Amino acid sequence: MRTFLRGPGATKSSGASVLSYLLFESGYCSELIELGRHDAIAQGAELKRFLRLT
Repeated sequence: MRTFLRGPGATKSSGASVLSYLLFESGYCSELIELGRHDAIAQGAELKRFLRLT
């Protein structure tokens, strides 16, 4: 990810708009949320143990 962001200069103040777009674009955020949901379901038992729910 760092390499991707360094390419267009997103780590510099002049390229911050690229980073901002990626972080707040609704489709991108929806995909991240869905990936997290699938990961949580797949690791449900471990999460329950970690949160002391079992």
